[in-house]
Amino acid sequence: MVVHPQSVVHSMVEFVDGSTIAQASPPDMHLPIALGLTWPDRIPDASTACDWQEATSWTFEPLDQETFPAVALAKRAGKLAGTAPAVLNGANEVAVAAFLAGSLGFTEIVEFVAQVLEVHLETNFVSDQSLTIEEVLQAAEWAQLYGQELLESRN
Repeated sequence: MVVHPQSVVHSMVEFVDGSTIAQASPPDMHLPIALGLTWPDRIPDASTACDWQEATSWTFEPLDQETFPAVALAKRAGKLAGTAPAVLNGANEVAVAAFLAGSLGFTEIVEFVAQVLEVHLETNFVSDQSLTIEEVLQAAEWAQLYGQELLESRN
């Protein structure tokens, strides 16, 4: 995993032959969102094109786990599968809303999400691969409700 500070490359696919194809567009989310909403179709002029005649450099740096601790937490939830990813997302929504409201510090977000996830894993985690969409939505709702309770108990 790498960090690309210029934010021009939005995705890359590495093939079995070792070659890589990258999707590049100006550093905003217009094109990636348009692709996500309309795939496999494409919207004309969803984004301005890269100016290949303009001198520029792109860098890719190894991911620093200490600087970006949320990545390891998200990978853990993904590997656990079951209801863990939905809980991670639900807790993150509560944490970001609290940050935007000024009641949670930016550097507290990951710790808060991890705390909600840990309680879920100890109390009502479902690892069954035959989960229904209702169970996933219930897990996300639980995370949001528990996250709100946790925030209220901190104040």
